[in-house]
Order: sequence, then structure tokens, then C-alpha cells
Amino acid sequence: MEIEISVYDTAHFIDQGENFEQVSCPFCGSELATDWWQDAMDEAYKNLFENLSVTLPCCTRQTSLNDLDYRMPAGFARFVLSARNPNLGRNLTDSELEPIERVLNCKIRQICSTY
Repeated sequence: MEIEISVYDTAHFIDQGENFEQVSCPFCGSELATDWWQDAMDEAYKNLFENLSVTLPCCTRQTSLNDLDYRMPAGFARFVLSARNPNLGRNLTDSELEPIERVLNCKIRQICSTY
């Protein structure tokens, strides 16, 4: 297993690679059109993801690209702790995540990427 830490000056989109399935509204659960999401990502990239705010096309509520419901999980980060080929066959449990979050002093999101 390879462990790597990355720290970025600006937010980066941490994607799930081939595990991408869909993006949905966190409020009403509607599946968001891939074209809409890609346009929103392109717009946010113009300012290097400093502003992730979006108005959802389904229910017109405000949220951020980071708070959308990504199936499989994805998100934005300036710090990434990655384990390549961990051979777990599953995600870490809450009890396994807790000590890591305690040391980092923040909540973390697991993103399983396949390329």
C-alpha cells in the first residue's frame, strides 16, 4: 500500500474516476443533468474553485458543488490523504475514521477512485 499526502494552494476536485455514477440534488433528490453539472464545474473552475455556489435547476435552492450528492462520493479539497491499493475491499468504518479526523481536527470524506 502506498500512502501519499497532497496539499494544494487552491481547491481541487477529487473525483471518483471510473466510479462516477450520477450527481443529485441534496434537497429534493432529483438527478442533475450531467451537462448542467459540467457547465457549473466549468464556471467554478474559472476562479479556481474559490466560489462553488450554484442554484439548483430542480428546486432553485442554493448550495455548493461540494455539497451535491455524488454517487460515488467526490468533493473538493486542499488537503488529500490517499492510500493507493489499500486492499481493504470496503470503506473505512466510522470508528476507523474517528482517530484520523481527531488528529486532523476536521471531518473527512472518503472518495474511492478507480482509473
